[in-house]
Amino acid sequence: MTDNRGPVYHGGTIHYSHETAPKATGKHTPGPWRVGREFGTDAYVWAHPNDRGCIATVNLSGKNEDAVAVRRANLTLIAAAPAMLDALKQAESFIQAHGSLLASANILKVARAAIAQAEG
Repeated sequence: MTDNRGPVYHGGTIHYSHETAPKATGKHTPGPWRVGREFGTDAYVWAHPNDRGCIATVNLSGKNEDAVAVRRANLTLIAAAPAMLDALKQAESFIQAHGSLLASANILKVARAAIAQAEG
């Protein structure tokens, strides 16, 4: 499902129209992102400040309250992505500079894998 408002989160998948699809450079819209108000059955994640553009649309329709609650949680997680990536990069730098070899090796590996996943 795509529309002209931006990527649409529906049934566990984010769908993009060709106008809003991410570019192949691996760059993302800079944060912060925020959850906006709902319109009809959809809720939106916006690039903030000044709502520079719609990042994602999450469909909140459905009779299953648990499924709708999961979609709301996904909406919040999507909005937090730039802040989490920034925090993870700071943790990576700190661990690399100050962590003990044995304690930090696995954490650093996990942090770098998550950064790579987030950056594409």
